[in-house]
Amino acid sequence: MKITIQTAALSLATVIATSLLAPHLDAQMGQKSRSIVHRVGNSIAGLDAVGWARSQSYSGRPRVDTMISKRIHFLGYHGELSRLAVTAGRTSRLGFAGSYSLKVLGVTRKVGSLTNGGTKKFTHNTWAFSRAPSHTFFVGGYVPVTVAGNIGHGATMNTRYINFLSSTRGVGISGNSETYAMGFAEAGIGIQGFQVGVNVTLRLGQQRFNGYLAAFTNYLSTRYHEYRLSPVRLLLSVFAEIYRWRGETTLVDASYSQRNYAPFIR
Repeated sequence: MKITIQTAALSLATVIATSLLAPHLDAQMGQKSRSIVHRVGNSIAGLDAVGWARSQSYSGRPRVDTMISKRIHFLGYHGELSRLAVTAGRTSRLGFAGSYSLKVLGVTRKVGSLTNGGTKKFTHNTWAFSRAPSHTFFVGGYVPVTVAGNIGHGATMNTRYINFLSSTRGVGISGNSETYAMGFAEAGIGIQGFQVGVNVTLRLGQQRFNGYLAAFTNYLSTRYHEYRLSPVRLLLSVFAEIYRWRGETTLVDASYSQRNYAPFIR
């Protein structure tokens, strides 16, 4: 009988402890996250490419976040060149919200939110000159040659926000997001708007998140989520333009010191 009483007391204590600790354990269920910083250039002048992602669930509120950014440094000056962030989270048992934002040189270029899932796509280019500076000169006094160039920043996003309404009540984001600093130079035979020529484009610190990231109320899931960094990407193409029409074919697409991390979060 003594053993029976001790066993019963132990069982009761276990039940009480479990009931008291369960909310705390659920609230602290945890997260999976990872961040990577790569420098393009050196400490005097260059870019720091930053990739960060997180899958978490606290108190039955799953949430997923991704962010890619670039920080520029030059002769002791430091500043954020760009930041593209995508997030999705459950606000209640059935409530869901997703959001995205793009900043370039501290200025918000794109921002938005969604509820109950959906897809958001955009391509945004920010140029130093709204119209690429160009100059036309004549070779031999008869053949017009036009040169042009520009520098700027590019970003694209094609993201699907997922609202899981099953008993697992999860959230997820899938698709891709990408940013890069860029510059191009081109030369063509003819005048602007009526010419054929060659274009050389250089992308620095090109970053890309691709795949699927999710979290649920009772467990975390990453499935496949890849981070890709191309410190330097070179594109060589030929083009032809007639008034407002322009056709272009890429002949060379080469990336140098490319790094892939998949899955990004384990």
